[in-house]
Amino acid sequence: MRVAALSAAAAATGLLLAGCGNVTVDHRQVEQQLVGLVANQEPGASATASCPSGIVARRGASFRCSVRIDNDPVEYTVTVTTVNGSHYETAAAPSAAVVDTSQVAVAVRQQLGAPATVSCGRARFVQVPAGATLSCQVTVGSRHETLVVDDQGRFTFGGATRTTTTPSSPATLPGD
Repeated sequence: MRVAALSAAAAATGLLLAGCGNVTVDHRQVEQQLVGLVANQEPGASATASCPSGIVARRGASFRCSVRIDNDPVEYTVTVTTVNGSHYETAAAPSAAVVDTSQVAVAVRQQLGAPATVSCGRARFVQVPAGATLSCQVTVGSRHETLVVDDQGRFTFGGATRTTTTPSSPATLPGD
């Protein structure tokens, strides 16, 4: 998944005000923007998002949002990057690499040039924490192999290394 820049303007979104006049992050707008980001990056996948309310828009403040992509859980970290009066900007990225296991299967089949069964478990989208790996079983005819996907979405199969996560280049989402 990509790192996404999320922005919000208080005048356009009717931001909630917390005590002492502090502007709070419009969690509903962030949720909508995360769903839109997923729709752009994973066409055809359904997404929902849930973010906490009451987060004061202070530069450096961060919070986590729960996103479900095709009903698979993915956690995003959202950080307030800029505050200027009642306007603020946030950046969002998955809290750990997200691997689309269907893309692992496609990459293996392309590399083999032959039909293969690739199973990485029941979930299509799997979040792989730093330092962890995801094991996938590959079957070609009577040959069985275990393929390991690292926390950057990289795996080696048949001598070639592939990456299956979406690059983490910034993507700007429009504010309201």
